[in-house]
Amino acid sequence: MQKTIKYLIIFIALASGFFFLLTGIFGSRGVLDNRALKSQLRVVEYEEDKLNMELESLENQRDSLSTEEGLRNAAINLGYYVEGDEVYRFATPALQESVTIPVTTPTAIEYTPLKPILCFLIATAAAALAVLVVALIDSRRNSLNDFEQSKPGNNSDTFYIDG
Repeated sequence: MQKTIKYLIIFIALASGFFFLLTGIFGSRGVLDNRALKSQLRVVEYEEDKLNMELESLENQRDSLSTEEGLRNAAINLGYYVEGDEVYRFATPALQESVTIPVTTPTAIEYTPLKPILCFLIATAAAALAVLVVALIDSRRNSLNDFEQSKPGNNSDTFYIDG
């Protein structure tokens, strides 16, 4: 009866420990899930920075078009000219291939956390296996002790092991 209680306590302690370990690593809000969320956050922050830079550029363009000089520059860039200006036309060389610079954008890590019931089942199985191993070792040790005590000359006070 005492061994059963001992094994039950070991089982509950191991199952609880394994469950908390599994949910802390593989579960939702676990280490791997937090790592995936951080990578998603980096992607979102990158996109936000890109949009903020584009917004700032558009605001600068808007502000420059509100002045006389800005309107004149925009018109010249679009091919218009002001009366009285001399227009020079240059022969344009054949278009060359543009140089592309590779830009690495952060990518999100995909991770699906384990459900708590699956963590519980894995923890229970691992704890049951651990208790089974402890019970086998304990029974093996007890059978060896019983065998040694059954030899002639060994009693409860004196215990000799052949070796």
